[in-house]
Amino acid sequence: MSFQPNAVQERARVASALLFLMFLFLAGSFFRTQVLQGARYVLQAETNRLREVPLPAPRGIILDRTGKVIAEDLPGYSISLLVRNEDSLRVMMRRIGDLVPVAPEQVGAAVRRFRREPTRPTVLFPDASFELVSVLEERRTEFPGLIIQSAPRRHYPDGPAVSALVGYTGEISEQELENTLFSEYKPGQQVGKDGLERQYEERLRGREGARFIEVDARGRVVREQARPDVAPERPAALYTNI
Repeated sequence: MSFQPNAVQERARVASALLFLMFLFLAGSFFRTQVLQGARYVLQAETNRLREVPLPAPRGIILDRTGKVIAEDLPGYSISLLVRNEDSLRVMMRRIGDLVPVAPEQVGAAVRRFRREPTRPTVLFPDASFELVSVLEERRTEFPGLIIQSAPRRHYPDGPAVSALVGYTGEISEQELENTLFSEYKPGQQVGKDGLERQYEERLRGREGARFIEVDARGRVVREQARPDVAPERPAALYTNI
């Protein structure tokens, strides 16, 4: 069986046209990706490479009518973990539990924080002791994504003498996070629970800061910036007639 010359030429022209269309499609896709949408992909890559680490906000100082401090912040530490999924969080918590005591309630609280805000570093120990920080700092290389940073700790110089009136602070609860009054709060943040701390929460809460860290494709911390990109802000002191 033989083909007519015209038929062969027609097939060649069709094949050439198809190849030209395929080349044109690929060239158009390349132009769209590299030129028209290049800035978007660069921003996406930068976003994937840099992670925001919140800096805990200090609370306002509470003073009595003579100017004496009855509630203030002292330096403290918080320990967080940057993970990609819940399974990784549980694995890392078990490994940390081999070094320091970790209660089941602490694991559960960390998992709930992650589920609510998976893109933020998950707070493991909001008020970590110096001993705990020292142990984990020595083994930091074994825990990719571990973040140890300073965090204000509430202190009442007069202790129980004013506790009934001044109140206290604590981590925001699941129920409070569901309340529209706390729509701007995130898991792991501190909030007034009773007394003046609760009544004047809006005035006493500070503004959270932020810094950025560089991570690799597996989410491991590559480099940290010592200087905050956005410094946390402390509100004005609260004067009372106590």
